[in-house]
Amino acid sequence: MRAIFVYLQASNEANQQHANTMTSTRLYDQACIAQNIAQKRLQAARLSVPDELHWYNNHTNWDALNRKEFREIMIRMETITVQHYDDFGDCTYPSRHVAIKAFWAEEWGCEYVPESGKWLNLATGSVIKSETEKKAERDAKKALKKALKEASTKASTKNQYNDEEEEMYVQAAQKQQAQSEKAQKAQKSLEDQVKLFNQQQHRQLCDYDAWFDAEEEAYAEAYAQARAQEDQKAQAEAQKAQAEAQKAQAEAQKAQAEAQKAQAYLDSFDYTSEEEATPTTTTATRVCCQAVLYMEELTEVQGDPDWRAYIYYDARIHRFVFKGTRRSLRATSKKTVFPEIKLCFRSSRELARYLCSSTDGLLNVSMLAMSSATVKDATFAELYALPARGSKTELFGYDETRPRFSTFVNYLCMVRDIDAAHSTFASF
Repeated sequence: MRAIFVYLQASNEANQQHANTMTSTRLYDQACIAQNIAQKRLQAARLSVPDELHWYNNHTNWDALNRKEFREIMIRMETITVQHYDDFGDCTYPSRHVAIKAFWAEEWGCEYVPESGKWLNLATGSVIKSETEKKAERDAKKALKKALKEASTKASTKNQYNDEEEEMYVQAAQKQQAQSEKAQKAQKSLEDQVKLFNQQQHRQLCDYDAWFDAEEEAYAEAYAQARAQEDQKAQAEAQKAQAEAQKAQAEAQKAQAEAQKAQAYLDSFDYTSEEEATPTTTTATRVCCQAVLYMEELTEVQGDPDWRAYIYYDARIHRFVFKGTRRSLRATSKKTVFPEIKLCFRSSRELARYLCSSTDGLLNVSMLAMSSATVKDATFAELYALPARGSKTELFGYDETRPRFSTFVNYLCMVRDIDAAHSTFASF
């Protein structure tokens, strides 16, 4: 028995020594980690909040961190961010506010909302829990677990419950549950507010688009009426000018007749005069023209575009007309079965939205002045086959460009605003 007792005592001493060794090693590791973190904080303390965030992000070997070290670094970064907004808000240093938002969005895909103190996932728009909040929840769970364990130990020691202590325990558990439910309700309320805000913003955008389309259509109708009045006025002035020209021509004929009569009288006296030759000038024919937008979508095959189209404004029907095709010029693919199409749009925004949706590559764009009589009734193939001189001339153009929605709208407004009734060019 004595030998057994000595053996057990020796085993207990060895286990105690091993435990002391493990405890010393763990304490040494924790001291090294704390010293490393203190050095990092001392080096980063001289920087501003955005620079400090970038410093921690760039000088941390994230792949070598364990779960606990990762949480400590993230809690430090979240703490300095929250502390900055608690001290200065988002208006005192706008540039730092923008830099902080850019850092969290680019590096971690999230954003801190100072008004609510929550973190949002930019990819889904939902509220996420930060490492600080997770640590607080873990600490609360540990405290609750410790309290339960102490209560259980105390109960097992006394082997009976005290009614008052049991009531206090129940109240603490109920209070903890009430706080948890309150936090869940607050989070759900915040999510509902974010969802409602997104719905209202989408509805406002839709209402604005409808209002803008209605305003543009009303503007187009008013513009067409004003154009018609100007055309009528111009036609009346042209008729008046024509009447004056006829009157002047009659007076010229009358003067010519009197001159011939006077010349005959002079010829009766054998009086001859030398006639001075008057130079004759020939003027080039003027052609009424209107603006036409030509575009072609480039492909990987050089010289074989995808979309080719002519776009102009028809004042007779008050519509933008799109004449085009996707037929291949080289006939090497199935595109040869695509027919020529003609589409009519009520407003420039509708046509611009269609052009942005149907094209995804680089474009060659040209603004042409073409004969009005030719454009209105010609097909795309007839327009594409017209020679440059005498039928169309280029006003401006851009190669290998990618126009935005607003650029398309400006081009189409220019096509509509150029007055086809008074615009001409000389044919060659």
